[in-house]
Amino acid sequence: MVLRLGEALDLPLRERNEMLPAAGLAAEFPEASLSSVELAELWPEARASLGDLPDRPHQAADFVLCPWYRVGDRIVKIVGVAAHFDATTQVTLNELRIELSYPLDQASDEFFRSTIA
Repeated sequence: MVLRLGEALDLPLRERNEMLPAAGLAAEFPEASLSSVELAELWPEARASLGDLPDRPHQAADFVLCPWYRVGDRIVKIVGVAAHFDATTQVTLNELRIELSYPLDQASDEFFRSTIA
């Protein structure tokens, strides 16, 4: 019943786990450190998935939000990509988000390259 309530309220897995002891029940969803053995075998798969992404998106579609930032006298344009693990019952993976930002034009690319040089 407690798990059904948490699901009906669309609570994150961590919060569902926190509700269970109040009802005298044990946590339902496992949690692991990002450096744990359980998650270690997933890192190669995640890296392989990210490796399939292009170095820079070719052209942003009209519906993609591409923020522009003023940094001093320069305008820096980026496009972002965000990903998360959707159907998981593991708390750590449920909360993990991967965000990548790419320069949108040559001037922005040069800005980032000069900043890290």
